[in-house]
Amino acid sequence: MNLIPVVSDAEYERYAAVYNAIQPPPPVTGGEMKSRDERRSRPGARFLIEEGGVEVAVAGYIQSDFYADRGRFMSYVFVDRNRLGEGIATEAQAQLLERMAPHVPTTLDAYCREDNAAGVEFLLDDGFVEVMREWESVLDVASFDPAPFAEARLRPLAAGIRLTNLAAEQERLGIEPARRLLYRLDELVGPDVPSDAPEVTPPFEEWQKFLLTGPGFRPEAFFLAVEPGGEYVGVSMLFHKQATPDLNTGLTGVRRDYRRHGIALALKLMAIDYAKVLDAPKIRTENATSNRPMLSINEALGFEKEPVTICYKKVPGA
Repeated sequence: MNLIPVVSDAEYERYAAVYNAIQPPPPVTGGEMKSRDERRSRPGARFLIEEGGVEVAVAGYIQSDFYADRGRFMSYVFVDRNRLGEGIATEAQAQLLERMAPHVPTTLDAYCREDNAAGVEFLLDDGFVEVMREWESVLDVASFDPAPFAEARLRPLAAGIRLTNLAAEQERLGIEPARRLLYRLDELVGPDVPSDAPEVTPPFEEWQKFLLTGPGFRPEAFFLAVEPGGEYVGVSMLFHKQATPDLNTGLTGVRRDYRRHGIALALKLMAIDYAKVLDAPKIRTENATSNRPMLSINEALGFEKEPVTICYKKVPGA
């Protein structure tokens, strides 16, 4: 077995082709993956796996820029369905650990959809234990009926909240001042997102590079709630994709002292309006199964749940 580091544009496109053939939709492009990797400030690597001259799997590891624990990494191996049961994942995982050793990983995270029986079995046999569950939910934009939500759009306004987007705020305040306000909000609401891996907001320049410079970023797709003093108190982010016209939801969050004013719902409605103007077929979002407040909003809007994704962790060598 040969693990080929993914570095060049051509290797990223080959990687994406193998990945898309194995993983459920939505597809990704090599350019999206390369941009994401180049924007990271923490360690990470992707590999094409060849056996007998044939690319049979992809693998890799990353450390999220938002992980508080510098010893925590996420690792993955995705194997061609026609090559399952041949020991490819086991050998690839062993080689990944060797490649990761200089970074001294103390905890490994892994993710697998519950309907992927072979993947679940592999992770459990490899010593991973379940720590939480997430749903990806999908909204069919064309079929969404905005009529029942007319009053919901107005509710934050009654509390003195102004609804806008980052493009308008950058025009009003300047790019960096507007982004500094968004950064302060992210510092406050990010830690409230349910996660087994404690997170920390990276320094502003790293945060901005990762979040606000990729091919999927559009400032007009970052919807904001602003209190009378000018501070941002709520956000819902949408990101564009290169391989599909679908839109992905990033962080949706509201400052604790401004919750219970319908801000999150109003921002999500703005996001749907944006998607309708673009004729985007779907909006995708991910939520922990324990995040009942956000799940309730998505359910009310008509998001349909995909099979649950199980989050696992293990201590290397344990």
